[in-house]
Amino acid sequence: MVSGYSKINHDEYETCFANQWMDLHGESHPKLVELCMDTFEYEYVHIWTDLIVKLESWIVTHDAYLESIKGDPPPA
Repeated sequence: MVSGYSKINHDEYETCFANQWMDLHGESHPKLVELCMDTFEYEYVHIWTDLIVKLESWIVTHDAYLESIKGDPPPA
């Protein structure tokens, strides 16, 4: 991210902000976005589905306790 939006002059200890994303990464960008979306989809469909079910079950099991502490400040 830093290299895509800034140019660093190490000799002058200076950073100039500029959008150079397409010049540096333009050709690979669509493939990287696709990889990111594939990773997100895999995590959402295959990993988080079971975890969300477990979380919902935990919430139902602990509902009375959670209601009893609603509005209490968190412990220090």
